[in-house]
Amino acid sequence: MLKITSRMNILFAALMALAAGCQAESRYSTPTADDIPRLIQDLKEGDEMSRAHAAEALSYLGPDAKTALPALLLGLRDEAEQVRQNVLHAIIAIGPDATAIQPLTDSLKDSDHLVRALSANALGQLGSSARPSIPALREALQDRDPNVQKEAADALRAISASQKHVAN
Repeated sequence: MLKITSRMNILFAALMALAAGCQAESRYSTPTADDIPRLIQDLKEGDEMSRAHAAEALSYLGPDAKTALPALLLGLRDEAEQVRQNVLHAIIAIGPDATAIQPLTDSLKDSDHLVRALSANALGQLGSSARPSIPALREALQDRDPNVQKEAADALRAISASQKHVAN
């Protein structure tokens, strides 16, 4: 699961850089923690391209961008598919917390298969705290997309394994 996600992140970042052109690349290429307030603002108020790039930049910061998690969770409801995908890459890179459970569970019903798969992946990262998402993840096992099915199964295994560790 981690190798595939890492490859997807690398491929995704390369494609976004090509599509964005030099101007956007220079603005978002090497974000720092000092950029987080601006990136959050762009995520909330920018045009579609700015919102997508802001989420992508936050993903590069990983756990250092934890303060952006509330804005990213709101971004799961963005009308733009690319923004929602980038938001999920950022949530996964940052590491979701318990506040993400319901928004991620809701995203398992998204119209985009990649959003659904990434949501399941993020829920799996939460381990036993994602127990409330089990019914939705079980439903996702029947998704029409095999990647969503796989990520849902992996998430259910991760939740189950962490419950066993907690019980021992």
